[in-house]
Amino acid sequence: MSAAIQAELERCVRELHSTDPSVQAEAAKAIQVLTTSYGHEDAVVRSGALPRLIELMERGTVGVQERAAAVVANLAVVAETARAAAQAVVPLVQLLSRGRLAKEIAAEALANLAANPGEDQRGTITAAGALGPLVDLVKGSSRLAQENAASALQNLAADHPENARLITEAGAIGPLVELLRLGTPLAQERAAGALLNLAVDPDSETAMVRAAAVRPLLKLLTRFPPRPRAQQRAAMLLSCLARQHTLEILKHGNAIKPLVELLNCGNSAVEESAADVLFVLTLHPRGWSEAKGFGMLGRAHESQSPKVRLLVDPMYRKGPGPGKTSELVALGLGSHAAASLYI
Repeated sequence: MSAAIQAELERCVRELHSTDPSVQAEAAKAIQVLTTSYGHEDAVVRSGALPRLIELMERGTVGVQERAAAVVANLAVVAETARAAAQAVVPLVQLLSRGRLAKEIAAEALANLAANPGEDQRGTITAAGALGPLVDLVKGSSRLAQENAASALQNLAADHPENARLITEAGAIGPLVELLRLGTPLAQERAAGALLNLAVDPDSETAMVRAAAVRPLLKLLTRFPPRPRAQQRAAMLLSCLARQHTLEILKHGNAIKPLVELLNCGNSAVEESAADVLFVLTLHPRGWSEAKGFGMLGRAHESQSPKVRLLVDPMYRKGPGPGKTSELVALGLGSHAAASLYI
């Protein structure tokens, strides 16, 4: 760190202790710039600014709270400073119930903190009471707040079955499905990821089907322009739901065709996720008949992916029949396996 940066940080820390809110806000803004554009997160933590920023998040004016929270959001991105930033969890949760900008920044900061799986920050965030306010933001707030709240719920549930259960109990499934239907493209992508991480047991999967998740998931597969990450997440979630709810998916007359078309979309991750769904849906005679009619066998045969080509491999693909789902899952087919998603 240069002498100039050191001097700038020392000045900012002094001004954070000013009694003038405008001076506090300018100091927090300067620190925010240092952590946004110049990668001085570790230096900010070592400067001793963080405890004062947390105090200002709790007792400062609205503008100062927002600036201080933005610094914490930046610190939470970097694994080396995320542990220190986790000290701000309680005031961040409180900001989820304040003004529009405060909600957006606080949800982003919590999403960033929850994306660091090396620490138990996800449990800390849940214990601080974040789930209810985050679900409320998904239900209705600014577009950015919805996107950030969905990201936070997605990250909190990743590789954390207890959090997934608590998020489901907090009533998140219905609002996330509604976000799938009406949210921005990024919100839809993050809602699909959150629902995928919540699909940890048959009860939660049934709740998603009852909340009418299938139709918006199918629409994500055919959205134009395509968003590969959203398509992959939608296909992975459909693969989970298909194991217990094949008929509910097939009754939507457009279920098979978009999945078959994705087998040659040019994105290997999306192609293989689509194949996962088809492995399960084509165990049903109706799914098998429709898939053949839409050219699944030819597309699979032409695929460059060994996994997609298994759709026509005689060892695994002998036409429909009962009792094959567990066999496919054992082979790693028709399942999203351990692919918990962050961000």
